[in-house]
Formats: sequence, C-alpha cells, structure tokens
Amino acid sequence: MPKGKESHRGARVFLKRSKPYTATDGGYHDYFRKAVDDCINSSSSSDAVAATHSDHSMMSLNTNNSDEKIDGIVDLKSMGLQAAEELSKRPKNGQIYASVKADFESINARLKNLSLSFGEPSSIDEGIEIADAASLLKLLDKSNREIDMAGEMAQKGVLLMVHAQIMLKKGQELLDQSKLKLRCL
Repeated sequence: MPKGKESHRGARVFLKRSKPYTATDGGYHDYFRKAVDDCINSSSSSDAVAATHSDHSMMSLNTNNSDEKIDGIVDLKSMGLQAAEELSKRPKNGQIYASVKADFESINARLKNLSLSFGEPSSIDEGIEIADAASLLKLLDKSNREIDMAGEMAQKGVLLMVHAQIMLKKGQELLDQSKLKLRCL
C-alpha cells in the first residue's frame, strides 16, 4: 500500500475511535480557538504551524466543510488577535487621557497620605478610596504589584467591615426581639 494511503487509513481509524466534533460539544469554533491558542503559546512558530496544519488535515477528514471555509475561520480569529494586540500597543492620546494623567501625581500623593494614617481606625470610605485609586492606576498602566495588592486588600477589608455592620444590626434586632419576648411573660 502506498504510504499516503496508509496515513489516511490510520487517520480514519483514529477518527472512528475518537469522538467526532459536533455542534453540541463546542464544535468547530472551540477546535479552532484551541488551534489558534496553541499557535500563539507555542515556543516555535514552525512547530505550531505544522501541528495546527496536521490537526487541520485530520479535522478535514471528519467534516463536510471545504478547506476555504476552515481557513477563513482561522484567518478571522488570527486577524482579530492581531488587531487586539495592535490596539493595546497604540499610545493613548486625547484630552481625557491628558486630564487623567495630570491627576496621577495627586492620586499618588493621596495614597501616600492614606498610608501615613496607619494604626488609626480606618473608615469604609478610606478603603473604597484606596481600592478605587488602585483600579484607576491599573487602568492607566501606572500601577505596580504593591499597589494592586493594597487595592485588593482594601476591597476585601471594606467588604468585611460592611458585613460586620450588617451582622451588628442583625444582632441588635435579635436582642431586641428577645427582650420583647421576655416582656410577654
């Protein structure tokens, strides 16, 4: 048997044993999303292209779609990824960015001021301010790991303080109800 037919025969056996791609289990879109992600994450682009091409040929044995439709889907996905990458690299020009960047120094000064009140009882408003400032700096690409962690801790601290206030209210209500029950005796 010629070598080409043997490889196709092996592919057919593999496809018969494996679960076919259907629209209900994610279908072709998941297959191509995975193939593109594998290409992007691969250390060697030629290996990734070869792996994707061999997977593509295996897939074409199991589908009725033409190669042009399959290639069109892959190209659209890769073009979308390329466009998103290029947009993220574009400089942020415009009046809104200029005004926000001008406030960067005052945001840093306010965070420094809030850090000086260490040891004093903190308020929920201060925690919200720290969390929001950290989020804003992250959006401006002016953040670092410490600011991100401080923002996350402030957010969690604020949530715990609000939970504590709610629990205190509920506890007071239960105590008042118990006193009311005792009055009825």
